[in-house]
Amino acid sequence: MMAEIIFLAKGIQEDIPKLIANSPLKNDYIIKGLGLTPSTYYRKVKKKDFSLDEMIKLMQLICPHEVDKFLLKKELEIGLEEYRNNELIDNADFVNNINKMLNENQVD
Repeated sequence: MMAEIIFLAKGIQEDIPKLIANSPLKNDYIIKGLGLTPSTYYRKVKKKDFSLDEMIKLMQLICPHEVDKFLLKKELEIGLEEYRNNELIDNADFVNNINKMLNENQVD
């Protein structure tokens, strides 16, 4: 299974230049989003040499809705598994966790 995942990731890495070319986004926007210099970006495109983290960032830039849908599906699968295993939290803990997250993300 691990080999299958690695080869799948390699295939995706090979397709990234096509995804970028077919994207409506400008290269400057992608370069800035990845935090790369233009020369590093163009070298990585030419050599198809993006790291896994860079590929994830690229997908978030190029097709954010698809990434959001994938992440939501994964979260639902985790939640369903926790429900099946009776790994639930009570309402008070849930509200405290939400309030803590909101306070951490609050802009001063």
